[in-house]
Amino acid sequence: MSKGRKPKPTKLLKLHGTFQKCRRSAKEPEYKVSVPDCPDWLGDIAKLEWERMTAELKESGIIAKIYQVPLALYCQAYEDYLTALENVRDEGISYRSDKGNQIQNPEVNVMHKAREVLMKIAVEFGLTPSSKTRVRSDKPQKANPFKEMLTG
Repeated sequence: MSKGRKPKPTKLLKLHGTFQKCRRSAKEPEYKVSVPDCPDWLGDIAKLEWERMTAELKESGIIAKIYQVPLALYCQAYEDYLTALENVRDEGISYRSDKGNQIQNPEVNVMHKAREVLMKIAVEFGLTPSSKTRVRSDKPQKANPFKEMLTG
């Protein structure tokens, strides 16, 4: 088992502008940009998140059919998190037992576990705010009229 950071996919390195050919394996597989089919077993909220995520990832060029399972797990964790959050909001973070003890609502644990899964998979796809700041796009930037007014 190796220590240190996990290597980023070449596509993400290129988007971030940090790709160096000499530091990458020539044997790294490249997958055609294509949107995988949405699994039938996803819940309704997860399916909506699937549509949103696949559109974003396709635009970034970071999606392939082989990523169906991790993306589906991300979407299902998203639904699990929202469902647990709604239950915690309705029932409260804790409750009193028959003996009068304060007990944490089990939905809080479900919510925390789903959030952990979400964040781990989000990092794998480069979806965290810190990775967003490093992404460079080849698309032309839209003109900012306010910047032009300030700079003259």
